[in-house]
Amino acid sequence: QTFLDAKWIRFMIGNTPKNYRKTVALNVLALSPHYFLGEKAKTKKSFLIREYKRNLLSRQLLYKHVVSKYITPESVVIDYGCGPGFLAKIVASKSKKLYALDISDGVLLCADTINHRENLNYLNVLKNMASSIPDGSVDLIYTFAVLQHVSGKLVDDIFNLFHEKLKEGGKALIQVQLPDPKWKTEDEWTADQSLMGKLKYKYGLNCFSNTLSFYQEKLANNRLKFRSMAEMKELLPYSFDDIYNQQLIIAEK
Repeated sequence: QTFLDAKWIRFMIGNTPKNYRKTVALNVLALSPHYFLGEKAKTKKSFLIREYKRNLLSRQLLYKHVVSKYITPESVVIDYGCGPGFLAKIVASKSKKLYALDISDGVLLCADTINHRENLNYLNVLKNMASSIPDGSVDLIYTFAVLQHVSGKLVDDIFNLFHEKLKEGGKALIQVQLPDPKWKTEDEWTADQSLMGKLKYKYGLNCFSNTLSFYQEKLANNRLKFRSMAEMKELLPYSFDDIYNQQLIIAEK
């Protein structure tokens, strides 16, 4: 995220002729394995086409089988951790207004280049978000592939934001990773005091697992009600990435 937020990347995309900007943005996103995954293809162009289609299809599935149940054409929605904006654009096409939040201006610029809509606002959650979204104005917040990458302290901050922006009775769809032998907890990550462990924790894309009771407590601390939890594999028709093997919490203000 820090690399994709480099000023030269924003300068390059911002000064690329409009007809070529989408291609440049896709190439920038390909620098991050967080967005474009898998084996390299025979050519860079075929790799970008494949990953564009994979991102689009996976988000179409998330919309159809998960998010669509919770919105109407009059819904105001927040996509928390929108990344390249594939899901944000789909949901925006079915709702009144969508705010897509992320922490990187570079990623947000790529998202707005690739997945632009007039009723879709891309905002930096650390900068211009708070004043742009009225408190108590949002019907639905969803977040996928985000909570497992943040510390316990940040989970509190995120849930507090959800409470501030949601209407009374508004819903939050929160995809999480519960305990699994393949996933370390935050305590296990911080306990690794080796040089490699410290570097991974400080600079890598951390992946934390947490218990259901951890999330229930965080929700309650921030005046959100836990309503239910479902296995993502019970909601989706087939696997397309790690999300399929994780869980979805439904909460309400």
